[in-house]
Amino acid sequence: MAYPPRRPYAAGMFASRITLIAAMVVAGCSPDGDAGDRWGGTVDTLDNGAVVVSNPAAPLWGDTEGWVLREDLRIGAVEGTGPEVFASVAALAVDARGRVHVLDARASEVRVFGPDGQHVRTIGGPGAGPGELSRAIGLAFANSGALWVVDAGNARYSVFDTAGAYMTTHRRPLGFFRIPWPGGFLADDTFVDVGVGEGADPRRPAELLVRYADTLEPLDTTHIPSLRTDPITLRRANGGPVMSFPDPYGPQLAWRFDARGFLWTAVTDRYELVQRSLKGDTVRIIRRAAPAVAVTAAERADALERISERVAEVGPGASLDRDPRIPDVKPVLVRFYVDAGGGLWVEPSRAAGERQRFDIFDADGRYLGRVSPEHEIQSNPMPVFTPDAVLAVVRDSLDVPYVVRLRIERN
Repeated sequence: MAYPPRRPYAAGMFASRITLIAAMVVAGCSPDGDAGDRWGGTVDTLDNGAVVVSNPAAPLWGDTEGWVLREDLRIGAVEGTGPEVFASVAALAVDARGRVHVLDARASEVRVFGPDGQHVRTIGGPGAGPGELSRAIGLAFANSGALWVVDAGNARYSVFDTAGAYMTTHRRPLGFFRIPWPGGFLADDTFVDVGVGEGADPRRPAELLVRYADTLEPLDTTHIPSLRTDPITLRRANGGPVMSFPDPYGPQLAWRFDARGFLWTAVTDRYELVQRSLKGDTVRIIRRAAPAVAVTAAERADALERISERVAEVGPGASLDRDPRIPDVKPVLVRFYVDAGGGLWVEPSRAAGERQRFDIFDADGRYLGRVSPEHEIQSNPMPVFTPDAVLAVVRDSLDVPYVVRLRIERN
């Protein structure tokens, strides 16, 4: 699939024009064009051809350089009956004309707003009929501009044209779904979703990226690496399991699908991001030195209190199969995202009271510097990264959700 002149961007789906963002990144690094000369990291190539990029703690951006996230659009309202009042935003997408698509899962609607924030139309509605939705979880644009809605409740994908008219339905062959939904379209217009299959441990199924043909027949799968952990199991008085969950501040596996044909993974207790092809070959490893962030006594107490509340909710006699093990330091990473050109936005752990921030890496893996949004960006729904903006959900002091567009201003 050739890259179209006005490629849509959607949650879980990123454009393939890597050179565009790469050029923007380098231009944003240094007005004198000497960014590469000032970068203090190293690049090595392993025997298998994988590139290892080791970054220093210091950013490449100087004091007068860097990016600023500037809010230039906000959609939402505290109360009322209009389309800008959101109950449960499950996914976001931006089409080729800059129109913002907001999936409200509770209303089972996709609300479309123009680049100026004015309501254009509403797609879908609750139900099981053609074009209706039930517990929808994701949005993705095909190369044609058609909008695919991942309709988990009806076990299907509902497809709408660029005018919002219902086109067709495809049966969703997967029973498993992940929230926020991380799939989308590859650059060749092949559709990718997430399922489960047999893993290295037969007792624990593994997550898979499943690539589908036009007929929605599976073409191949990519195993997502798993992280062996020892979860805590909450049991009822009769010993029956209720749920399992990890230790507070314990390491987790974070991963992202990259529509250029890659899978990115990171184990959060170390600052190392691994890029793999969908065939499983390691392409690039990006590392950075970063200081540890301590778990405070207050944070430890709060985590234990929340676990105690879970036990109490189950009822008398409920118990844990072991005591929680809380480390002295937090994982280095919280989560990360891949932008439209292959750059990385990594959210590191932060001390209590600190603002949210993102470490920015260019498409070559060089650490550029940090960006802090004015308001906390929610991780669910997943933010959308276009070449010049970030579309995300923020919440006010009353916990009311707003969809915001943050322009990326480059010094």
